[in-house]
Amino acid sequence: MSFYLKYRPHSFQTLVGQRHIVDVLMAQLQADKLNHNYLFYWPRGTGKTSTARLLAKAANDPNFITDPESPIAKLIDEGKTLDFVEIDAASHTGVDNIREEIIEKALYAPSTLTKKVYVIDEVHMLSKWAFNALLKIMEEPPEYLMFVLATTEIHKVPDTIISRCQVFNFRNHTIDDIVWYLEHISKEEWVGYEIQWLQMIAKLAQWGLRDAIKYLEQVSILWNVTPDNVGKFLWVVSSQVLENINTTTKNKDFDGLTATLEDLQQGGTDLMALAKDMLLYFDEQFSTDPDWYAEMTQVRSEMIREMKGSSMPLVMMKAKLWKVVGET
Repeated sequence: MSFYLKYRPHSFQTLVGQRHIVDVLMAQLQADKLNHNYLFYWPRGTGKTSTARLLAKAANDPNFITDPESPIAKLIDEGKTLDFVEIDAASHTGVDNIREEIIEKALYAPSTLTKKVYVIDEVHMLSKWAFNALLKIMEEPPEYLMFVLATTEIHKVPDTIISRCQVFNFRNHTIDDIVWYLEHISKEEWVGYEIQWLQMIAKLAQWGLRDAIKYLEQVSILWNVTPDNVGKFLWVVSSQVLENINTTTKNKDFDGLTATLEDLQQGGTDLMALAKDMLLYFDEQFSTDPDWYAEMTQVRSEMIREMKGSSMPLVMMKAKLWKVVGET
C-alpha cells in the first residue's frame, strides 16, 4: 500500500493542519447542527477529500470522535456501504451521470448508515446541465442526505451552488507541518532521514502534503533520505549549490556559472525544477538584499516562461543569465 493511502488521516486529531476548519466542524457535530451541503476549496493536496471522509464518518457515528476505528468508520473506509459515495466529477461531467449516480439513488433512504453522504471531488468539472440537475436536490434535500463538494477552482462553480453550501477555505500546509508528518512516516517505516532534506522535499511539494508524501516514498526505496538519494530521485539540488549559483551570478562569473549548470544537467538535474528551486531560494533570502532578489526573481520567472516547451532549456537559461551576468 502506498504511503499516502497508508497514512491518510483516520481521525480529526491526525488531520495535518486545517485546525480552523476542524474546530468549526467539531462544534457543529457537538451541537448536532450539521449542514446538508458543504463546499471545500483550495489547491490539491491540502486535505479536502480526507476531511470529507472524516465528516461523513462523524455524521454517521456519534462515537467516531473518540473511537475513529469504529465499525461504521471501517464500513466507509473499506467501501462496504452504498450510503457513502465518492465521485470524481472529471469523469462524471454530464447530466445523465448526475441523474443516475445521485438524484435517482438519493431518493432512497440509507440502508446501513443514518445519513447518505455524497462526496463530489473536482466539482467544478461538472457541466452546466449537471449543475442544474444537482441544484434541484441541493435546494430541498431529504433530512438524511448530505453533499460535500471539493474543488480547486471555486470560480468555476456556479453562484447558485455556492450560495446553498457552507464554504470552507482550506489553507496551504506550512513547511513545519509537512516536515513533522514526513518525520512521523519516516519513523514508522524505519527510514533514515536528515531534517534539511525533509524540508527540501516539503518545499518541492509546494505546500501540498500529498505530493510531499509521494516524494518521500520515492526516496525511501533506498531506506535513507540523504542528499544523494533526494537528488537522484527528485532532481533536487542542495542549498549549497543554489548558493553557489547565486554567488557566481552576483559576481558576474559567467564561465563558473555555465560550468555549474552544465555539470548539473549532465548529472540528470531537471533545469526547469532547478529554476523553480532558485525562486524558493530567492524568497528565503529576500530580506538580506531586496533589490538583488527582486531583480533575480523577475529574471527567473521570465526564464521559466521561456524554458517551457523548449528542446534546449540550458541554452535558454544561459541566454537569459547573460543579460544579468554579461552586463558591464
